Amino acid sequence: DAKSYGHSYTLPQNTSDPRVLKRYLFGLADKVGWRMRRDGVVARRVTAFVRFGDFSSHGEQRTFQEPTADGMRLFQVAWKILEPISLVDVRLVGLSTSMLSADPAQPSLFKKERNMTSVLSALDELQHRYGSGVWKRGATLPVEFKSRSSGFHFDHEVS
Repeated sequence: DAKSYGHSYTLPQNTSDPRVLKRYLFGLADKVGWRMRRDGVVARRVTAFVRFGDFSSHGEQRTFQEPTADGMRLFQVAWKILEPISLVDVRLVGLSTSMLSADPAQPSLFKKERNMTSVLSALDELQHRYGSGVWKRGATLPVEFKSRSSGFHFDHEVS
C-alpha cells in the first residue's frame, strides 16, 4: 500500500510569475487527486514544495480536519503554503499527500460537497475510459506537462 501520493514538475524555464506557478500546481493537484480517488484513498496531509534556480528549496506541510482526494482542496491548501514565500526564479513545483486512509465513501451532509463528489466521479470515469488527458480545468488549460523531458532510458529502448 502506498504511504503517499505526489507529483512534481520541472518548469521549462525559471519563473517568478505566480499565475504560472498556480496553474502548474493546480494541474499537479488534480493529477494527485485523481490517482488517490482511483485507488480509493483520501489524505489528511498535503506538502507543497518548490525548488529555485539556485537549487535551494522550500517546502511545508498542512493537515486537513477532514481527509480529501479533491484536487481543488489540495491545490488551495498547497497554494496557501507557497503564496507567502518569495517565489523568485522557481524551477520546480510539487505537492504530495500523506496520512492516507481508505475513502469512507460516506456522503457529505452538504449539498455543494455532494454535487462536487458527483462531478469528480463522472470526470474520473471519463479519465478511466479515455485516458488522462480527456479533461482539464479551465485554469490549467495553458499548462502542458511533458511526460519525460530527458534521460537516455526514456528516449531509447534498452535491451
